[in-house]
Amino acid sequence: MANKKREIKEAILKVDSELLYKYKYICKYYGHTFNDQVTFTMRRYVYNFELNHGPISIIRRKSSKARTE
Repeated sequence: MANKKREIKEAILKVDSELLYKYKYICKYYGHTFNDQVTFTMRRYVYNFELNHGPISIIRRKSSKARTE
């Protein structure tokens, strides 16, 4: 990707403790941070979705609290 400046957002993740432990174990095994691995996983998921369904349009809102429901 080109050198685009991206806005960074924080997200709270609620997940089963056993799944979280296993995911962190895998991150450590491969020498990745939890955050980097989650970001990679999300990018891959979005990429595969867009391959099958077409690009997702980004609609910018004035409010910083965008709803995803």
